[in-house]
Amino acid sequence: MGLFSKKPTAAEAREINALLARMGTCCKRLESVDSIDRYFTEWDKYLSEYNRLAYFESKGIRFTASPKRIHAQICAEIPRIEIDVLRRGYDRMLRNAAKLSTAKGKQKKADTFFSELRYYYPRLQPGTIQLAESLCAQTSFLSN
Repeated sequence: MGLFSKKPTAAEAREINALLARMGTCCKRLESVDSIDRYFTEWDKYLSEYNRLAYFESKGIRFTASPKRIHAQICAEIPRIEIDVLRRGYDRMLRNAAKLSTAKGKQKKADTFFSELRYYYPRLQPGTIQLAESLCAQTSFLSN
């Protein structure tokens, strides 16, 4: 037990439990979204909740498992999660494009998908960007 380790007050415990629940919900959603926009919305919510939890830890409140350690484990999974989100989004785009009757409409659907994805390149992992570029290069509905 460190010099500043303390037990949270009842109000702090309620807030910490609520933060942990919301963080868990965000993590579950990260694993299932198929839109890169929705992915970053959930990731930003998660980071906001984590920062609040880190504040409690900085006040010297004891945790059974360190929030920093849990956050590090989640961050280690982000490259895999991003690639999964990209693949789900790409599959969704292909399904939606298949519903269209013209090659031009299908290509527009693909171009919109990759355009939205490029907007997030500064925030994406390098492996995700490489996969996105590879998928973009191989996705063409128009005959040359």
